[in-house]
Amino acid sequence: MPDTVGYFPYLNIWPFVQGLPDGSERVVAPPRALVELARAGWLDVAILPVVDVPALADRYETLGDLGLAVAGPVWSVLLLARRPIETLVGARICATPESSTSVRLLTVLLRGRYGIRDWQRSLTPEDADAWLVIGDTALAIYLDRPSAIREPGSSAVREFGSSAGRQVSEAVMRARTFPFLYDLADEWTRWQGRPFVFARWVVRRDRPAAWRRAWYERLLAALEAYLPRLHGSGPVDGLRPWQIAYLRRFEYRLSPAALDGWARFHALWCSVLGVRNG
Repeated sequence: MPDTVGYFPYLNIWPFVQGLPDGSERVVAPPRALVELARAGWLDVAILPVVDVPALADRYETLGDLGLAVAGPVWSVLLLARRPIETLVGARICATPESSTSVRLLTVLLRGRYGIRDWQRSLTPEDADAWLVIGDTALAIYLDRPSAIREPGSSAVREFGSSAGRQVSEAVMRARTFPFLYDLADEWTRWQGRPFVFARWVVRRDRPAAWRRAWYERLLAALEAYLPRLHGSGPVDGLRPWQIAYLRRFEYRLSPAALDGWARFHALWCSVLGVRNG
């Protein structure tokens, strides 16, 4: 049977996807959906939200240093607000259902950096004081801002490409009613001085060590083949300039600073819950 590989439907994993073998069975789903599939034992290899990896440690182990981290702005994890973030006491916040990591990051930032403990969930952005958006939808919203990197004279949605359907177009238009934009990865880095780790690759523990090593080497080979192209001066397999600029923001092999950032975040999250770190 072919190996089942789970990954997000987002641009940021592009370098890894280039290395997936043709014979593998691919499952493309939002982060929370992938976690549920992993819990059910459906995935052999997957990139998962980093906050969910510890709870799956009995079944999956991290695949070396492979993951996604960013030091500074990430462009695709955004809090849009109708008023400044430090005034969001008691605010109604519409939080994406796709990712538990971004919601936890927002919670830690609001409590730890801004002292805001009192906020509530809103079901829709129309009724919200702030709106948490992630992934390619957030990226399209970012590209719509005047300071964004994109080709001159182009609209954000058109620049985003044909995959930007009606849902993304509507999100971009709705986002214009929120005058304040906060990049949560940048908020974290400014506060803690460390990259923020969003996701890590994992593999099943019940598979042979040689099999696990082969998957690490396969994904590492993809990085070694494609990262020099991303950081070169020429075109990259049809990627647009803003896509290349976005992909350059990521660490795909987690540095010691990134791992320290994850340890700090985990400790802060445990303090939010009032539980012991470990």
